[in-house]
Amino acid sequence: MLFGRIPSRATRDLSLGFAAGVMLAASFFSLIIPALDAAEPMFENGAMPAAIVCVSILLGMGAVALMNEKLPHEHFKTGREGPEAASLRRVWLFIIAITIHNFPEGLAVGVGFGSGGMEGGLPLAIGIGLQNAPEGLAVAVSLLGEGYAKHHLVPFGEYVPFRGWLPIERLTAGLGDFTPGPGLRTLALPGVPLVAVAICYEVIFPSHVVDDLFRPDWIFNATNDAWFGTSIGPEQHLASARMRAVEEGLPVIRAANTGISAVIDANGEIVARLDTGETGIINASLPSARPPSLYASFGDWMLLVLILASWSWAMAANATARYRRMRNTVMQRCG
Repeated sequence: MLFGRIPSRATRDLSLGFAAGVMLAASFFSLIIPALDAAEPMFENGAMPAAIVCVSILLGMGAVALMNEKLPHEHFKTGREGPEAASLRRVWLFIIAITIHNFPEGLAVGVGFGSGGMEGGLPLAIGIGLQNAPEGLAVAVSLLGEGYAKHHLVPFGEYVPFRGWLPIERLTAGLGDFTPGPGLRTLALPGVPLVAVAICYEVIFPSHVVDDLFRPDWIFNATNDAWFGTSIGPEQHLASARMRAVEEGLPVIRAANTGISAVIDANGEIVARLDTGETGIINASLPSARPPSLYASFGDWMLLVLILASWSWAMAANATARYRRMRNTVMQRCG
């Protein structure tokens, strides 16, 4: 994982099983047993401490279930969930999901330090820290091990917008609509660096090509541009792919069926290409990636910063000009 590679399926399953075992053991020895020890001196009845711990576990499960329903977050399989989830960047959905998960742990550590001081809180904090290490491994393995499904569907070609209101079918053959995938994914494939995938026209969307949790080393764009015909569409599609390379600082490898296939470096320059109608193979090395650009790091917020900076400069220039005019007028009157 540290070197950006996914092990075999057997090793992956073993790692996930190990992580699950450590988390269960940590929950039992660092939380449940200390809770029973703390409750036993308070009650003479031997069943009462166990009942209190059981009720507390159920209350905690209810609290996490409520947060899971009310807060936006993301699941590996089902994608984004919760109110306003579609408007948030994936990294924030992931942070919210981790917060939902870690809130009870932080609460347990706080109770440990508050009730037992360093003696009671430190072992609990260390135990939860040891538990979170395999949790991170499980999350990383699951994220990088996921496949990819197209999530930007073509309106009226792959789905009908407002289907409940528009009494029409898709323009392409087939009944019903396609189901979009859960979102951006970085894939770890055998023998190649980490890759982001953009299917067809998904490459035209700025800041919606690269997963902001796991930055890939290159972008692969597979497309069929036959429907463009002899128009300038294939060139426009290629230009969009070049823009994504510049924005993200990543090379783009483009394989087009009846379109323009190309190898594009991280500066947007075309290293090699096969034009529309040509049949052949491009034999070229994968260009190296650049460090993340400002746009790759901050997305469309950069536009707002540039607008505010321009307004600030214009206001400062206008204020300076007015001050100079006023000073010249005063000097002329006093002179």
